[in-house]
Amino acid sequence: MRPWATDFLAPTRFTKPNDDWTQRMKTNVAYYKANYGAIFLAITIFSIISNPSLLICLVVLGGAWGYLMIIRPRSEDGSLVPATIGSRTLSGFEQKAALAGITIVVLLVTSLGSTIFWALGVSCVAIGLHAVLHSTEFHEVDAEEFAASAPRGGGAV
Repeated sequence: MRPWATDFLAPTRFTKPNDDWTQRMKTNVAYYKANYGAIFLAITIFSIISNPSLLICLVVLGGAWGYLMIIRPRSEDGSLVPATIGSRTLSGFEQKAALAGITIVVLLVTSLGSTIFWALGVSCVAIGLHAVLHSTEFHEVDAEEFAASAPRGGGAV
């Protein structure tokens, strides 16, 4: 992640692009990818926290999935122990499928999809503006960072 105050948001580094806006965007997206990811994550978290019903539903669903996948007893072969509801016995697969169906319905009702797409749209606009307006002449990449991001293996398999 690049420094926020001295690099990413430094006012002196924003300039009007000439004809190089596409190259600026490519360079800045590669250079600031961690910062851009943090922006998307922050906007998404803010969107979820600012919607109490969505937050409560996500906590309840997270608890249900946590119980099913972590706490629920397992048989010796590692599969979920069958659960009996009324006269019906549900296998591990059926338990997961039922919870997946409940999850989809709850997420549609609580508008998580629209919240995520709203956050994605706002993030794309903010990231696009930053990537085009932020000058690339100050980017510094040290040899260790460059070596860490270089592909390994050296050739076709």
